[in-house]
Amino acid sequence: MGEFKFNLKEVLEHRENIEEICKREFGEARRALNRLLTKREKIENEIESIRKERAEKILTDFDPAIQSIFENYMKYLKFEREIVLKEIKKQEEILEAKRVKLENAMKDCEIIKKLKEKEFSLFLQEEKRKENKFFDTLSLRKHWAKG
Repeated sequence: MGEFKFNLKEVLEHRENIEEICKREFGEARRALNRLLTKREKIENEIESIRKERAEKILTDFDPAIQSIFENYMKYLKFEREIVLKEIKKQEEILEAKRVKLENAMKDCEIIKKLKEKEFSLFLQEEKRKENKFFDTLSLRKHWAKG
C-alpha cells in the first residue's frame, strides 16, 4: 500500500494555527468582559449598600454633612457605573468581532479538513483498485500457468 500525502498539509497546519490563535483571543476577550461584568455587579452592590446605609442614617441621625458625603459618594459610584457600562458595551463589540473571526477561521479550517478527508477517500479507492488489479493479474497468471 502506498503512503497518503496531502498536498495542502502546510495550509491545513497554518489554518489550524490561526484557529488556535482566534480561540485564544476569543477566550481573552470573554474573560475581559466577565471581569467588567463582575466590576459592574460590585458597583451596583455598593450603590445598594450605600442606599440602605443612607436610609438608616436618615432615620437615626440626620446630619447634613454626612448626607452630603453619601450623595457625593453615590454620584461617584454612578459615574463609575456609567464608565463600566460603556466599557462593557465596547468589550461586547470586541467579543462579537472575535467570535466572527473565530467562526471564519473554523470554517476555513473545516474546508481544508473535508478536502483532506475526500482526498484520503479517493486515495483509498485508488489503492483498492490497484489491489484488485494485482489480485486479478495474479489470478490470471495462475490460470494460464495451469493451462
